[in-house]
Amino acid sequence: MRELPVNDFITKNGKVRIDGRVLRNLYLLQVKKPEESKSKWDIYNPRHRSGEEAFRRSIRGTVR
Repeated sequence: MRELPVNDFITKNGKVRIDGRVLRNLYLLQVKKPEESKSKWDIYNPRHRSGEEAFRRSIRGTVR
């Protein structure tokens, strides 16, 4: 089961760690300063985070 990538409506090519946690890529939305905003709806800076970077490391080991 851990060898197969997780593909569903939330996760694309996720990995299952040995402790059962699914690692998925995430987007962090950072609010812009008013002077950085160019229009009324231009309020966020999207930041991509990989699954390994977004979740804590497993105590038992690494991703298998």
